[in-house]
Amino acid sequence: SVSDFEGIKKAALEKGVDMVVVGPEAPLVDGIYDFFKNDAQLKSIPVIGPSKEGAQMEGSKDFSKQFMMRHNIPTAGYLSVTKDNIDEGVAFLKSHKAPYVIKADGLAAGKGVLILNDLDEAIKELDEMLGGKFGDASSTVLIEEFLSGIECSVFAITDGNDYKILPVAKDYKRIGEGDKGLNTGGMGSVSPVSFADVHEEGRGQNRPPYDRRTQSRQDRLQGLPLLWTHKRGRRAIHNRVQRAYGRP
Repeated sequence: SVSDFEGIKKAALEKGVDMVVVGPEAPLVDGIYDFFKNDAQLKSIPVIGPSKEGAQMEGSKDFSKQFMMRHNIPTAGYLSVTKDNIDEGVAFLKSHKAPYVIKADGLAAGKGVLILNDLDEAIKELDEMLGGKFGDASSTVLIEEFLSGIECSVFAITDGNDYKILPVAKDYKRIGEGDKGLNTGGMGSVSPVSFADVHEEGRGQNRPPYDRRTQSRQDRLQGLPLLWTHKRGRRAIHNRVQRAYGRP
């Protein structure tokens, strides 16, 4: 199991591992960086990935949204909904026009996002998600403003102080022809992309708030937001922090 830290420790020591590259989100959210950092036998082994606190940026969409709102990083309007305020969530859906975007707050293997055109179906899915459709990942659900445009991902490697922006990629997530099916974990991607050159914009508008906040909190956050080209300009959809440099 990728979250069996004791088993990973045993394998790392037995095999003389001198660097750990973390791919999946779950062990980062569970704190594998901190586990290595705080273990006397493992702390000399660099871990490519953020701390448990920094990994909240990907592990919780609500945490990520609050971060972006606090630091004036453009993103879609939203409401976080639990069982305690589901009536408010239904009212929020009714106040918007289709399509309706509903997201599980936690990790759901890339399948916790629904884009629906029917209000009744959206209300039904909201109820089912809060009822455990995606387990604990959907105990909180985000209802978001729908952004129309072209999605792209911006990648960076960083040691928490300096960073390097990598080529942009476009991910294809919805199954079926014409982007009409449900979201998947990814149906392929292309890079570089011809419609976006966000190196300067990413450097000038998005990265500084991430740097300032994470340096002051010392939460070892790495990564850049996923962007969507929208009629009102670029918007950050969410943040991903796996496969980024933690301790160089």
